[in-house]
Amino acid sequence: MVAAFIWLKEHRPIARRISIVHGDFRFGNFLYEGDRINAMLDWEMVHLGDPVEDIAWAYRSLWGPQAFLSLDEFVTRYTELSGTPVDSETLRFYRLLGEVKHSIISLTGARSFMDRRTRNLFLADRASTITSYLKQFMDWLPEQGTGD
Repeated sequence: MVAAFIWLKEHRPIARRISIVHGDFRFGNFLYEGDRINAMLDWEMVHLGDPVEDIAWAYRSLWGPQAFLSLDEFVTRYTELSGTPVDSETLRFYRLLGEVKHSIISLTGARSFMDRRTRNLFLADRASTITSYLKQFMDWLPEQGTGD
C-alpha cells in the first residue's frame, strides 16, 4: 500500500477541468424508473475533482458494466456527449487510485467489525479482498523503465 501511495503521489495528473465528483459512481447507486435515472444515492464521498475519477470507479471489475458496454465504448460516448476528451493516462491513474481506495474501504470495514463497532458479517472478511485489489493495481501499473 505504501508503494502504491508513493506511485500515486508521484503521478498525479492535472485535471483538465474540475467538477463535482460523486466518489461512488456506479449503477448500484442509481434509482431507476423504467429506463430513466431518477436519483443518485450514496453521496458521502462527494468532492470537487476530475470527473475522470467517476468514470474509472464505475468500471471497477466488482460492479462495472463491462458485460454491456466496454470502457472504450463508454469513454467514446462520454467524449461525444460532453465534448471533453478523456486522457488514457489520466483514466489509468484513476483506475489505479480506485484499487487503492477500495482497499482502504475494505480495511476500514474489517476493522469496524473487529473492533465491534458493527455486527455486519459482510465486513468480517473484507481484508481478504485487498490482495486482489493490489494485484489489479500492479497489473495496470505502467512498465518500469518507460519514465514511470
